[in-house]
Amino acid sequence: PFVPMACCPWWPWYRRPSAGASRRSSGTSDRDGQKGSRRFNRQSFLQLGHTKKTEGRSYFEVLNGTSVIGKVLRAVSATKEEPLAAMSEWMEKTADPQVVSCEAVVLVLVGLPARGKSFICGAVVRHLKLLGVRVRSFNAGELRRESGKAGIEADFFSSSNVEAKKERERLAMLCCGRLLEWIRAAPPGTSSIGILDATNTTMLRRQRVLETCFAAAQEADHDDKAAPLRVIFLESLCTDPKILLDNYQMKLSNDDYKGAESEAALNDFKKRVEAYEAQYEPLQESELDLLQSRQSSVAMPVGSVQIYDGGQKISCCRTGSSLVAAPLISLLHAMHLTRRQI
Repeated sequence: PFVPMACCPWWPWYRRPSAGASRRSSGTSDRDGQKGSRRFNRQSFLQLGHTKKTEGRSYFEVLNGTSVIGKVLRAVSATKEEPLAAMSEWMEKTADPQVVSCEAVVLVLVGLPARGKSFICGAVVRHLKLLGVRVRSFNAGELRRESGKAGIEADFFSSSNVEAKKERERLAMLCCGRLLEWIRAAPPGTSSIGILDATNTTMLRRQRVLETCFAAAQEADHDDKAAPLRVIFLESLCTDPKILLDNYQMKLSNDDYKGAESEAALNDFKKRVEAYEAQYEPLQESELDLLQSRQSSVAMPVGSVQIYDGGQKISCCRTGSSLVAAPLISLLHAMHLTRRQI
């Protein structure tokens, strides 16, 4: 049960006490001391607090004062930011870059509105930050609302509205461009995951995202310090009426329906979903090979993950070679969107 602890470089009791330290602190024989130095046991764990310097103090006081966890807790308590943000910043500064494979990942979300994309995005960001990975989400809907287009009716999302379609494409690609700029600004030797939180429901949109990322990968190929780039599509599919109804209700609380009546807002949102359904093209495995015909020395791997009904089923394709994506897949296996009793 202690194997995960021993594999973690920043775990405070990762380095086992030597045999001499065991003899001095506990007064055991040479044989017992050598035995304690070879394997992790409860005695060696508690010996960290049994020294003259810490006499009269509890083990947890010693741990908080001298260990890595103590430094994290002091850094969190000394800042006015949220504890998660403070701990993530500390981990990014102190984590060994060799522990996590150095690579840059563009996670492209795919799916109709109210399919849990933003929920998944938030869970991924929190999880990877705790692991010390540099991660950030870029939401196309928030960019639209910030540009003064909050509260737009469902006609704006119709495929027959040519001007609105051009504006949606412009905002999505602008969001993708900002994501790639953020990845290029990463410190040398660090991994980064940028999440493009948008619907990306058409094959043409996804192809444009791939081409933009491929151009960024070609530019990064000339920089020896830049991490190799890869793209992973994450599609959320949901047909469960209970999950959809709950998601619809949560959508009514965003800025698009601020101050609107709940029934009118719900009807408008359903019309928006219908407008997206009319142009929705589910992700195909053949889309992962769209860039293979390009004659270039730059290799940009493309993979995909499909999650059904909030975690009832998960399908992964070409993600095994990414070590940064491994904790992401594990998280998706453990999450769900259904209610449960606490």
